[in-house]
This record gives sequence, C-alpha cells and structure tokens, in this order.
Amino acid sequence: MAANGTAADDAAMRCPLCGGGNACSVAQGGDGTNCWCVKANFPKEFFAQIPDDQRGRACFCAGCLQRFKERRGLEKP
Repeated sequence: MAANGTAADDAAMRCPLCGGGNACSVAQGGDGTNCWCVKANFPKEFFAQIPDDQRGRACFCAGCLQRFKERRGLEKP
C-alpha cells in the first residue's frame, strides 16, 4: 500500500489499464512537476480507453501510452 496505507492510495499508484505501477509523482507524494507525464504527448483518443470508474482516480503508465501510440502508428516501436 501507499505511504499512508489506504487502499485508495495504493490504487492511485497503479495503471487502470494494465495494473502495473504508474510512476505517478503525485501519488508518491510529490507535486507533479517532475512526473513523466508532464513532458508526454497524449492523443485525446487515449483517454477514451480508461474505464469510466477509473477516470480521475489513477494515472496510467508510460508503457500503456507508448503501446497505444505504436498501435495507432503515432510512434515507431
């Protein structure tokens, strides 16, 4: 579980798409300015695959974003 030990905090550290760690600096207690996602480019279609009950509750991981872009031909593997 996360530092304060709640299940909600633990879920916030998991990608809602693959269940792996999302490396979210906010979920780890930071302010988000150094998070990997600050420099990432997100196609708006990417967000449509996040389950409704998970939107706004947890960040996804860089791996899921990369795989999405590769499948759509937006980036090379």
